[in-house]
Amino acid sequence: MSRDRTRGRLLRLLSLVPYLLANPGVSPEEAARAFSVDRATLERDLDLLWFCGVPPYDPFALIDVERDDEHITLSSAGYFSRPLRLTRQEAVSIAAALEALGEQMQEVEALGTLLEKVRAAVGEPVEEKQVLFAPAPADPSVFETLSACARRQVSVRITYYSASSGRLADRTIDPYRLISVGGNWYALAYCHLAGDDRLFRLDRISAAKATESPFDLRDKIETTDYERGILYTESNADKKAEVRFSPQAARWARETWPACEGEEHADGSLTLSIPYTGEAWMVRQLLGYGPAARVLAPPELVNALLQTTAELIDNYS
Repeated sequence: MSRDRTRGRLLRLLSLVPYLLANPGVSPEEAARAFSVDRATLERDLDLLWFCGVPPYDPFALIDVERDDEHITLSSAGYFSRPLRLTRQEAVSIAAALEALGEQMQEVEALGTLLEKVRAAVGEPVEEKQVLFAPAPADPSVFETLSACARRQVSVRITYYSASSGRLADRTIDPYRLISVGGNWYALAYCHLAGDDRLFRLDRISAAKATESPFDLRDKIETTDYERGILYTESNADKKAEVRFSPQAARWARETWPACEGEEHADGSLTLSIPYTGEAWMVRQLLGYGPAARVLAPPELVNALLQTTAELIDNYS
């Protein structure tokens, strides 16, 4: 598909969603006429809308299209029913990002127009201190430090964010090697704090400093599972969460935890036995499913989920 056709389709999709929300039950022929396309083109656009939504892009955040030969109706698309309202910080960030494009701005006239509109909306000059740029997915210096220490076989002192506990902690690790899995870099290393081998995602390491402490490399380090994308291996220290997922969420849950033992029920729901180490991590996973996931056991996880839910409601009420 050419760039012009892609751009035209994107603009049409951005207009199609609010149009369908404002005209629930509209016929396919009428909708096609409104956008000056044939019905086949409209059908392809509707097929694409199934994959559109908002973060975290799970089944409950994607647009749902209900259609037959006579009617089209959208649901789960209320976010797109009104024009986007940016905060000042968001507008400043967009302006800074557009200015960073430099000469490339001239290649797309619409970007220059957008920058002018954003500047006008901000209303005053943007100070450098107002702009906060997100760090790169993985700090190159962290990669270089870990790579060098793996070659030299010396320990590294790191500051690491643990997704399971949701906390930063300083650790000393012996990096065996670096591997790339699913678009992310990991360090396979012995963790002195855990007393066992662990995988550390490089983009969660905020600082890394080489030490002068040597370590012995094991004769054989098995990485086959990791390279196949299997990043988690159940251990005896893990707890088990018994969770029942609604029929609508069952397929998504099975794809998320394909190796977990489960029981499919007559109504289409699914109960999974999910191993976990960090309670905070498990709670965050389950919150993403909302009412589509019900924790059956253990009681402490049920209580943690209820407490976190109550805190979230209190924060946003």
